[in-house]
Amino acid sequence: MEKFWEKWKTRKFEIALVLMTFLVLVVRMLFLERVTVDYEVFLQNWFDEIKANGGFSALKNDLTNCDYNFPYLLILALLTYLPIKPLWSIKMVSILFDVLLALASMFVVKRLVEKKQKKYMFVTYALVLFWPTVVLNSAYWGQCDAIYATFVMVALLKLLDQKYFQSCCFLGIAFSFKMQFMFIVPLYALIFLTDKNLLKKLYYVFAIPVVNLLLCLPVILLRENIGCAFQAYFTQLGEYSDAIVANFPNVYNLICPSNLQDYIVSVPNAILPKTMIVILAITYLVTLIFFLKNKIKIQGKEIIFVGLWAVVLSTFLLPYMHDRYLYLADVLAILFFLVYDDETEKDAINIWVPLGIEICSWYSYIIYFSHYEKFIVDKRIVSLINLSVLLILTTKIFRKRRNV
Repeated sequence: MEKFWEKWKTRKFEIALVLMTFLVLVVRMLFLERVTVDYEVFLQNWFDEIKANGGFSALKNDLTNCDYNFPYLLILALLTYLPIKPLWSIKMVSILFDVLLALASMFVVKRLVEKKQKKYMFVTYALVLFWPTVVLNSAYWGQCDAIYATFVMVALLKLLDQKYFQSCCFLGIAFSFKMQFMFIVPLYALIFLTDKNLLKKLYYVFAIPVVNLLLCLPVILLRENIGCAFQAYFTQLGEYSDAIVANFPNVYNLICPSNLQDYIVSVPNAILPKTMIVILAITYLVTLIFFLKNKIKIQGKEIIFVGLWAVVLSTFLLPYMHDRYLYLADVLAILFFLVYDDETEKDAINIWVPLGIEICSWYSYIIYFSHYEKFIVDKRIVSLINLSVLLILTTKIFRKRRNV
């Protein structure tokens, strides 16, 4: 017993992490049997089709109604060889990445806080794993957003270590799983274009598509077609083009005519989506000019801050956004609040950033889980909440300052 207490005193942080991991796994086990429409219509059918056609070899041909890239489909193919219920195995992969996402987030915070490191690391780990939309995304919904978010977080970790090529490689892994990685790309553009030394290494960004090609290589060899590595994303770009937004609280709920019960807002005209994309591009250009004029380099905590702002801004202005597209912002907002929680930079309004973003994400989840029947709050109100977060972040971004 004495030895146990001695080990507890010296390893209490590690033991606390293990106990926390056990607890979050227990919580997630409560949702393992929950079946959603996405699972029934997509995931289960893809799994069954892969299994019925020989596992990995089934990927030689397109799956029915499938718009996911091959790295995730390769994981599904691997799962077909396991003697585990498909619903469980699919969710367990996502739950594993919940833990990895929390660990990566924890080490990001470790790099950015100087005092009480272990306290902030543990709080980060616990918050990410217990954040409602993180729990529900994997354990209830069976979605895989934690996979791409994990690799984005590792990419940010490499940015903090100034290992830019490695960062782009991890961003390429994120790209291979979800096109939503693009929301963080403006951060990289601003970092590279505001640093003369990095501008000479802009070719690093080519690692992003190359890594995707490498991860798709097994299927490329099966199909003898290199272009198939990008096929899923071209398919996604053509999907839902008649809906300018689908169950997502952004600008289109405020400016486009629709009924409260319409979770899909139709495209009012062909000009609006293109106009908003141009406005977004101009916003980033103005930001770049502002950073260059004020000699601001994005480093340290600014990486998390500007990255979060880019995700929120992009998803607020871009057309064709869907319910889970704030997932990366959910996690980054937690980190933003924690790394700016010190005596010199603490701002009471910062707490609204993670809470406001979570309200917006939670709103979309409730509507989806209710089969688009429960609209307890006007979507315009939730869109205004999202706008309030964006305004807070934007105000902080453009607060005149020079990089020290």
